Amino acid sequence: MIVEDVITGSRILHECKPDHIISCLLKMEKIREKKILSLQDRMKKYELKLAQQQAAYHRMSAFRRLITGRPPDNHLAVEHLVYIKQPLHEIEKLNMEISYLRKSVTKVKEGAEILSIRLPFTQELELLYTEGWSVDE
Repeated sequence: MIVEDVITGSRILHECKPDHIISCLLKMEKIREKKILSLQDRMKKYELKLAQQQAAYHRMSAFRRLITGRPPDNHLAVEHLVYIKQPLHEIEKLNMEISYLRKSVTKVKEGAEILSIRLPFTQELELLYTEGWSVDE
């Protein structure tokens, strides 16, 4: 099996074992799934923190609320952008990458002799293949 870059057509890996390519692609998929889980966890922590802050603010007496104040709306908007919106875009991007990797795995399982893969994946695949990583590691 030969692995080549989609854009340039240059060969990255020559005479590869399909089983090893599949294990590397699955490892790449697992890495992205872990990133998704960590981003979702980060979002949940932020939402929990925000809910706790709001609950604490509403439990205060009226006089204490007047003294304490709240963070300006633009601060909350920036926090929402950083902790919710950007991770959602990243999760969407990672899900697209996972679907691309799954399609590549099916191509290899179907017995394709040449696997054309996009540039960001070529470097990672080459590293995983040359290091000899497997899915179990």
